[in-house]
Amino acid sequence: MIRQSSSTKLETVLFQDYLHSSLADLLNTHIFLDSENVIGGIIIELGYAETYALRSCRGQDQSDLSDLPAQEGSTLYKLLTDPNNVNLENLTVDMFGVSSEIRSTLKVFCLP
Repeated sequence: MIRQSSSTKLETVLFQDYLHSSLADLLNTHIFLDSENVIGGIIIELGYAETYALRSCRGQDQSDLSDLPAQEGSTLYKLLTDPNNVNLENLTVDMFGVSSEIRSTLKVFCLP
């Protein structure tokens, strides 16, 4: 087993912090060519919401990275397209409020 030195761990943490703080801007600039710098942030927030919903449906700890992304499709996608086949046992009422806000946001940005 290879052990990371404390300086390597610090570099990894610093890189992850930089990436998380810059990812929306990088997406806007290099992927979406969004001069208004909006879409990248929306994509990041959707990713956070999706990961939260998926882990909540599974009863999975929020720090558990196993089986991400889900093979059967995302929880938010299933809530929007096939709500009768989503395991709701571990979802809270707050999660449905988030899903509703996401749907409204998508309508604003995706519909003419």
